[in-house]
Amino acid sequence: MRSRGRARVPAGQLELTLLRPGAAGLFDPDGSRPAHAPLLDAAGFEPDAQATITRLIAAPSGLVLVAGPSCSGRSTTAYAMLATLDPAQRRIGTLEARVLRPVDAWAQVHVRRPRAAARSGPWTRRLRAWSTAGPDVIYLGELDTPAVLELSLQSVEAGRLMLARVRHDRACGVLALLRALHGDRVRCADALALIVAQRLLPRLCPDCSQDDSRQDVRRLLAQAASTWLAQQPLRPRRACPGGCVHCRGAGYDGAILAYEMLEVDSRARSLIGSSSKGVDLERALLSDGRTLWAHGLQSLANGATSLEALQSSIREPR
Repeated sequence: MRSRGRARVPAGQLELTLLRPGAAGLFDPDGSRPAHAPLLDAAGFEPDAQATITRLIAAPSGLVLVAGPSCSGRSTTAYAMLATLDPAQRRIGTLEARVLRPVDAWAQVHVRRPRAAARSGPWTRRLRAWSTAGPDVIYLGELDTPAVLELSLQSVEAGRLMLARVRHDRACGVLALLRALHGDRVRCADALALIVAQRLLPRLCPDCSQDDSRQDVRRLLAQAASTWLAQQPLRPRRACPGGCVHCRGAGYDGAILAYEMLEVDSRARSLIGSSSKGVDLERALLSDGRTLWAHGLQSLANGATSLEALQSSIREPR
């Protein structure tokens, strides 16, 4: 059955929907921006992070993971990463349980499955067949089983770029997740290129937020202000009780991205390949204000979010 460029193919208990790539549609005529996928700056990444992501996504192979809980913006980030690529130069495909954003120039496969079949052999076989004779760049909606991890590692070793979402709260903690999925430490270290962990923090309403001089806020910002936050003005704010008309009484309006990025270079590979624990890796690789919590503190310092919103979204390190 065909409809609007889609082909649906029953596969036992699975149903695959292939969103067929068109000749155009991802980029505007001037080539300046994608037509259907978000951009990295619109997703909330700073210029330095955008440059790092663009450089690593442009590599011919590697494993790029986007970590976070549900509703943390992982799909938006993944699609923004893919949008940095020119589909005329590299074939892009996605394998997802639910295609959130159809993009004309990508081959998108929608896999429907009952919950009981989530870890079944047919699902794994479909993924394996797609990765061995498919696009140059593959996005997996979720990497959550040993079979899918093995598939991803094999695809990277075959020269493909793999991008996948994972459920974990921190970048260095993803490494423990891969080990729990029976991933070989050395193979994972060799395949990994980038891990991004992120959250969406409630954005304070610009019309009614108030200055915040509470002692807890000053305490949190004091230590960072003497080191990596020294060059940034401190203008913390808090939500107005009862809000206003603009935010409909919520005190918040929209969300902002907080993230940490672990680029897996030669030094990181050496540490990952050893027996280093997640805490030790974080201290070695994500220092000087580069952690998820530190990024949230920056948003607190510049008045974009509140202490309450930060503490409810990101666990404070102890």
